[in-house]
Amino acid sequence: MSNEVNNLSKLRKKPHWSYSRINSLLSHCSLQWAFKYVYKAYPSFTPVNLVFGKAFHSTLTFVYNRLMNEQPLDDNEPINLFSELFSDECSHAEPEVKFGGNDSLDSLIQKGQQMIEVFTANIDPEEKILGVAVPFSVNLTDANGERVKEPLIGEFDCLVEKNGKPVIVDWKTAARRWPERKADFDLQPTCYLFARCLDTGVNDAEFRFDVVTKTKTPAFQSCSTDRNYADFVRLGETVRAMERRIESEAFYPDQQGFDCRNCPYTDECRSWHLERVHKRPVITAVAA
Repeated sequence: MSNEVNNLSKLRKKPHWSYSRINSLLSHCSLQWAFKYVYKAYPSFTPVNLVFGKAFHSTLTFVYNRLMNEQPLDDNEPINLFSELFSDECSHAEPEVKFGGNDSLDSLIQKGQQMIEVFTANIDPEEKILGVAVPFSVNLTDANGERVKEPLIGEFDCLVEKNGKPVIVDWKTAARRWPERKADFDLQPTCYLFARCLDTGVNDAEFRFDVVTKTKTPAFQSCSTDRNYADFVRLGETVRAMERRIESEAFYPDQQGFDCRNCPYTDECRSWHLERVHKRPVITAVAA
């Protein structure tokens, strides 16, 4: 890929689509999405799950880079690194990190270390690691072959070769084990396999989620899936429809959503309808 693609941080500063942007508008509160991506509202806190996931991914990136480069890896290095990264992220996050329920810094460090141990114990030594944190930037097209306004960008957590076939691997943490066939209906494999197909010119790869649970005793789970060209066309059409929705500002609160009670845009949401009333033109009754 080009040097421009390799600099993912620069690409993220430009208007773009990503799996998380597409999925959050499709599956979560559209008004929350608008506060974050359209109105650029400042969140009241940083969710601890976001910080936990970042430290978890950074730790595994370190592990897989060591393995890919055939460098020695001490058993304690990954868990110590997670502790250091998570503590540092919590200390420097802006806005301040919000912990939920009975969670604390120490309890989450302990849980994260257990999860890292379980994950690394399940790494397949027979797989050849082709790349770690592999960025991409591709253009989406609709069913008519017309380019969507903004590119799709993202990053493969890992690219491996298994039984002679390339496999895109994404690392996930989950509250519980995934149900059967969840991966088959997830949008992320569609986005990532589309990017791989456009980059190589062939649809030759599989996609796999490697999942470790946050349960009392963490468990490891692999969920594989694939996609076809019809799925890629459907993705382009979906994003095209979302473009029209954004242009018309068709955003509204999902007051019964699962993430409503822990939303960092609660204050903006409460005043959203009032601001719209203020913008509405005054209508004067006209006598017949």
